[in-house]
Amino acid sequence: VGLFSGRVTIFELCYNWIVVLVSNFCGCVFTVYMFAYLTQLYTREPYLSYVQGIAVAKIDMKPEVAFLRAIPANALVCTSIMLGMS
Repeated sequence: VGLFSGRVTIFELCYNWIVVLVSNFCGCVFTVYMFAYLTQLYTREPYLSYVQGIAVAKIDMKPEVAFLRAIPANALVCTSIMLGMS
């Protein structure tokens, strides 16, 4: 919206997207490190094989299927944020 109304440039938009992407990735890695790796949560069965199965299934997924699954997942995240703000 800001790009179309002229409040931000295309460079500022791309810069914002890159900052958000890198920040989200770092936050995910930090969360996994703190809550899964340091606590050794997934080092024993049945958790280890379950997590490995999910990882293999996601790696083998076609990109278009992953994209289509991400759309409702994002809608659920947005809905939870709106519910949290209300």
